[in-house]
Amino acid sequence: MTTINKFEQERHQLIQQLLQQVQTMKSTTQKESAINHIAATILRSRPLCRRFNGTPLKGVYQEIYNQAKEELLNYLRQYLIKSNPLQNNERLLRAKQLQPTYLYALQIEAFRRVLNDTQLKKMGLSAQKFLVNSELRSYALTELIKAIKLSGRLGRPHVNKFSPSLYQILYDEALTETFTYICLNIDLYDPYRGSQKFMNWVNFQLDKFILKCYERYNKFAKYEFPSYQDLEQIQQPSTCPDLCQLLKEYLSQDPDEVFQDAHVRNRPDANFSQIALAKFSGKSWSDISQQLNIPIPTLSSFYNRWCRRFAPLLETELKKYF
Repeated sequence: MTTINKFEQERHQLIQQLLQQVQTMKSTTQKESAINHIAATILRSRPLCRRFNGTPLKGVYQEIYNQAKEELLNYLRQYLIKSNPLQNNERLLRAKQLQPTYLYALQIEAFRRVLNDTQLKKMGLSAQKFLVNSELRSYALTELIKAIKLSGRLGRPHVNKFSPSLYQILYDEALTETFTYICLNIDLYDPYRGSQKFMNWVNFQLDKFILKCYERYNKFAKYEFPSYQDLEQIQQPSTCPDLCQLLKEYLSQDPDEVFQDAHVRNRPDANFSQIALAKFSGKSWSDISQQLNIPIPTLSSFYNRWCRRFAPLLETELKKYF
């Protein structure tokens, strides 16, 4: 059992004990105190409104936390403060609805219910108050992005314009770019402009980025096959020139400049050609990450995505030598 699982198990056991205790209590005051303890224990693993460097919550973060806690408290009161005798089927239902694992899942729904546009707007405005590149702004933006994802208020623009498989590719990429845009340009959000709704501003950016992603996709569409064969899966015949050397030369020359045009967002220096050549030379993701000052997940995701797109082009080029 890992340390994390051990802590989770301990919390589950504590909640189970409290649930059993509260059902034997006669005093409503005692029950309320125990129920409050249960809700607070569940919320220790909350997905949102975490403390910044151990400091107490305040402002919109405290407000959202309190609302989510009240949702949990109301749910627990429904099952634990009930004087009427229970039928057998009601007992079974209560046993299921009061399992610790179910209650932990329930907190996600509690936060989703309270994350309306007003609260998301407050979180956006809160992020604007902190200095650019400060730890507090990073904290506020991280909380904001998590809240947007959790709220279920992200749109699905242009969903009927593309096939389901292509749309998912475009949507995932556009979503990443939208979140990046929000983090870099949160100060551009004007609460007094237009409909004043925060998620309208977010979904407007998502709409634009989906179309931009399609433009980029369409630029390289002639190189894509439906199979999306990976670059590493190109087979090398028993008698042939050195494939690795041929790939290195072709990536370096980049006669059509397609490999240089494909780069990490806002980082033209971190293009596919440079990253692929670094991988072919034996460098680890850690080395490349330090060299370019780009997180490993970003590099890996970018590289794998463009490997799939360029594989047919590279395979066609290599066939010239056989």
